[in-house]
Amino acid sequence: MKMLTLALTSALFFNAGGIAQSRAQGTAPPAITVQPKLKPGEFEWHPERSPNGPLLVVCSIDDQMLYAYRNGVQIARSTVSTGRKGKTTPSGVFTILQRKIDHESSIYKGAKMPYMQRLTWTGIAMHAGELPGYPASAGCIRLPYKFSKLIYGEMKNGSTVVLTSKKTTPSKSAGPASILMDSEARDPADKSVPKGKVVWEPNKSFHGPISILLSYADKTVYVWRNGVQICLLYTSPSPRDRG
Repeated sequence: MKMLTLALTSALFFNAGGIAQSRAQGTAPPAITVQPKLKPGEFEWHPERSPNGPLLVVCSIDDQMLYAYRNGVQIARSTVSTGRKGKTTPSGVFTILQRKIDHESSIYKGAKMPYMQRLTWTGIAMHAGELPGYPASAGCIRLPYKFSKLIYGEMKNGSTVVLTSKKTTPSKSAGPASILMDSEARDPADKSVPKGKVVWEPNKSFHGPISILLSYADKTVYVWRNGVQICLLYTSPSPRDRG
């Protein structure tokens, strides 16, 4: 399967439903609310905001924060501790490869990793751990113990985790862009789409939040609505267009 990198060092994931509806009604888009900063070890958990739908986890290495979205709606956020200097946490799009409630590191003997959710086979995972307020891990994403248990209960093997960083070049992940959401639409790995052409299938999902992913490696734009792929654009940007 083709390796995937992000076009930018951050994930493009947002809920466009409210903005589109406001424009259609001729009213101003809803104001963007700035969320209060959390102290190390703190988290927020509101699954009732969106009880059903596909789950996406985004971790900002720069902000030392993790966000969980279900069906395009933020249901949780938590402080984290990522890799310290020399043990940098990689950025990119990953899938959960393995899960274990009681896990001990095979690299660092005796190191407990409760509610471990593996992202790579080279030692990167999400798990409960100490959060001093700055990057302190050996590359893993440490979570508050209670939050790690809660998010563990909502995820599964194959769930998508996006790790973003402004300071580093995005790394590669083992999964194609189709892992972002469970999709019943055309397989994004199908490269039969002519360059510059658009596959536009909005009838596959008429309502719901819109999610957009730009893959620089694939030179492709993917669009999902309510977790179903409705658009595929294969393009080849000019070097002068790169930011």
